[in-house]
Amino acid sequence: MSDNIEFDSDLDIINDRIKDAELYLSVCIREVMGTSHGRHFALWLLETNNLNGDVFDADPYIHALRSGGRAVAVALRDRLLSDCPDNYYKMCLEHKHREPEDINS
Repeated sequence: MSDNIEFDSDLDIINDRIKDAELYLSVCIREVMGTSHGRHFALWLLETNNLNGDVFDADPYIHALRSGGRAVAVALRDRLLSDCPDNYYKMCLEHKHREPEDINS
């Protein structure tokens, strides 16, 4: 019985650390997106990782590389929209009133 209590308390500690890490990440994202340079960098990351571009390629290795990059860009976009939607839209307005585009097109 005491083993389960220790296990449960360990899980509580882990869950608290995860919540703290998530909160810290949200604060960091809001801090970066609060500056024009940070928004420019975020846009560059989204475009470099092919957010809105085509990922298909006949070469499976290139296709996998582009798909992985796009997955990172989608996760970043979703995180930016959930943590600081106002600054995300401000970023779009600052850069020619557009959503991030594929830099390869």
